[in-house]
Amino acid sequence: MLEPKIVSYSDLYLDPNNPRLSQNFSGEERVSDEAVAACQEELIRLFGKPGREQKSEFTDIEDLQNSMRQIGFVGIQNIIARELQGNKFLIIEGNRRVATIITLLREHDDA
Repeated sequence: MLEPKIVSYSDLYLDPNNPRLSQNFSGEERVSDEAVAACQEELIRLFGKPGREQKSEFTDIEDLQNSMRQIGFVGIQNIIARELQGNKFLIIEGNRRVATIITLLREHDDA
């Protein structure tokens, strides 16, 4: 049984082995848990900013960004993750949502 846990977004890692992302991720065939942290910036770049040409149907988060800007993180299912060493968590389900949160927070910090 899974137990809910509240963690900081900075402790969440996108999954480079997620089938939706790995087709776009240029790197090893399978990224080890130890190498996950090193590829986070490249994964975030896959999601890009609204209007960028490089996004695919799996990395297009413009709809989520607009929704979160208007109503916040409301009524959205839990994010499923597994714990890695160092009290970090690898996203199993919710990579687009976490990428959206990260990009919106960065956008806010840059404003």
